[in-house]
Amino acid sequence: MFTHKDIENRSLFVISGVENQRLKVSAGRLLLEDEEGVAITKLPFPKILSLMIVEHTTITTALIEHCNKHGVPIVVMKPNFRPVFYFGNMAEANYLLRKKQFEQSKGILEIAQVIISNKLNNQRALLDKTRQKTPEVDAARQSMRTACNKEPPCKTTVS
Repeated sequence: MFTHKDIENRSLFVISGVENQRLKVSAGRLLLEDEEGVAITKLPFPKILSLMIVEHTTITTALIEHCNKHGVPIVVMKPNFRPVFYFGNMAEANYLLRKKQFEQSKGILEIAQVIISNKLNNQRALLDKTRQKTPEVDAARQSMRTACNKEPPCKTTVS
């Protein structure tokens, strides 16, 4: 997740691809060079927020490795800005839930209880929608109904 400091101090780097244009790593920096090998620009990786490449550009595996190391996502797009390829850290899916969990003091079980309750309700709804009418499915359905109606069993946490 990007912090305010990241957004203030790092830049979004957009490259409009030209034939025979190359992106590579040179002396620990991102190097953009033309077809003759002349450097167009050099940027240090800690200053890059994201790397967006439009059209055709050659990139190296060392560049991908450095981007991964410094947390710089790479987005490759067509000329109409439709994404073709994305490479970056994908572990930031539910940041709002994670933020809420970190804001809570240690030992509060409300979020965990809501998650477990929702899981039980989803399982019950899934069993109610199934077309199978076997005794096992009926028993599981009844078990889920009773589990959903019970009071949460945990009142305190274990350290």
